[in-house]
Amino acid sequence: MFMTIVLLLACAIVATIGIPLMLKLVPPNPYYGYPARSMASKPDRWLAVNQFAGRALVAAAIVTALALMLYNGTWLRSGWAQLFSFLIPLGAAIGATIWFERRG
Repeated sequence: MFMTIVLLLACAIVATIGIPLMLKLVPPNPYYGYPARSMASKPDRWLAVNQFAGRALVAAAIVTALALMLYNGTWLRSGWAQLFSFLIPLGAAIGATIWFERRG
C-alpha cells in the first residue's frame, strides 16, 4: 500500500510538471522542459516539442495512476510491478518526445 501511495504522488508530480509545458506557459529556457540544443534558435519548435512532451507526461501519469488504482489488489500488488507500471509509461513518454523532436 505504501508503494502505491508513493507512486500516486509521483504521478501527481509528473502531471504537475507536464501541465505548464502542455499549455505552453513555459518560455524557452535551458532549465525546464525538453533540452534540445538544436532548438535553441527556434523558439516555436521548442514550444511545439515541449507541448508534446507535456501531453505525453500527463498521459503517462494518468495511465499509471489508473492502473495503480484499478489493479492494486491483483497482479500489481507487488512493489516491483507497481514500479514498472510507473517507469514503462514514463519511458514511453520520453521516447515519444525524442521521436517527435527528431521527426521535425
